[in-house]
Amino acid sequence: MQSNELAFGEILFATCGSNQSSVYSFSFQRFLEENSILLSDIPLDRQVLPMNHQGNRLASLSTYKELVQTEAKKKRRQYVSGLVYYADQAPSRATGNNGWKQVVYQPDTEDEWHKQSLFRIETSDGLILVQFCKQDVHEDIREGVNYLLSSHSLVRLDNEGHEDGTMVPAGIRLDPRKSACVTYVNTRNKDITPVQATKIEKKYMIAFHELNTNPSCDPAKRDTLFRRDYNDSLNTLKISNNVFKLPYPDDNTKEKVQVFPTYSATDSLKNSLHVDVEDFERSCAVFYQHQKEGEQYLVFPKYGLAVQCASSPVMISWDARKQQHCTLRVSNGIRSLCRCPRNKTSKRRRNQKRFAKQPKNKRLKVGDTVVVQSHKTRDNLRAVDKAYATEIYGESQCYVQRPAKINAIKGDSITITYTTKKRSLGEITLLSSMVLPLEEGT
Repeated sequence: MQSNELAFGEILFATCGSNQSSVYSFSFQRFLEENSILLSDIPLDRQVLPMNHQGNRLASLSTYKELVQTEAKKKRRQYVSGLVYYADQAPSRATGNNGWKQVVYQPDTEDEWHKQSLFRIETSDGLILVQFCKQDVHEDIREGVNYLLSSHSLVRLDNEGHEDGTMVPAGIRLDPRKSACVTYVNTRNKDITPVQATKIEKKYMIAFHELNTNPSCDPAKRDTLFRRDYNDSLNTLKISNNVFKLPYPDDNTKEKVQVFPTYSATDSLKNSLHVDVEDFERSCAVFYQHQKEGEQYLVFPKYGLAVQCASSPVMISWDARKQQHCTLRVSNGIRSLCRCPRNKTSKRRRNQKRFAKQPKNKRLKVGDTVVVQSHKTRDNLRAVDKAYATEIYGESQCYVQRPAKINAIKGDSITITYTTKKRSLGEITLLSSMVLPLEEGT
């Protein structure tokens, strides 16, 4: 198999979450037959499509097509606001798959736990990985999600309320008003101080890191699908300098672990079919019941796939940039934590790394489009941003980057004009150390 992806045979099945791992040896062929699934694209007229548009059931497939053609093209995420699934469109063990080609249910029997707790699903747009776990999610993840849902600003769904539930962002983002990387902060819970918030966020980030890199399988061999998937994405972020560096709790050593910088938390989410074009890497989420109730499905109608999220925690990894997806909610109660690093923040962080190196020969000339970096000291930042800048990023400054065009070069001074859409700032003369060639794709 000539690919960077994990080969079919590079897997060890175990009873996830049991006190004593029971390892089952399978041949490559048996694994291929029982636990690896190949799904082809399904024609639109055979897909299970969301038929609830702003509270009204669509009359036919032609109505759906017309709606998508007129609305989805207007949005980069390729979605129609307020177009969601009815609960009765979900599959069920009792009544059947309800039109879905492939349904991945949580294991019910011990035999299913031994043989069908981990799946590798191949589609035309990449892999989808699914792993069910017997153990509950770590208490640090539960506490972190509880904090985020009660403290961070809500992501707006459609105004009419047909998409509902709760979604909040966490970690870093690019603030378009400042053209700078800043952190999502506590805006709603006055009982939690910035110091307490930083401690909670560090703990859930490390717990989520551990969940991905040390799944509850045989401790003698942890090189699983999810660990490989997680490390590949993390390594891509390291190249862009877009990672958090955190010390392990209660660890006296100075060694730090590198984790993902941006997350989202959800509660009982029901949203429209979409892709996340602004993501920089693959997404991975853990879904779990909040208080022993709730059921929903993460669905991919293009491939006829529905993955059950119910009483057993389930980890799902997919390429949200390409694989159109949404949640089909049957009942309230499912929460999730998802890693979702953003493309724009990775570009800014990569440029910061380039500025730190300062190449000797920049080969700048009049007329070039460049990126200009200025900075603010810690004294000009909010307390919570200071904490992130120094403790998590290991930096003491907040960098601002904007595109510009060179008008003149004289010695070590460069005269530029910013090319932003805002009001013209006129010509500005800067030191050459504040200017770099615009990297491709920036």
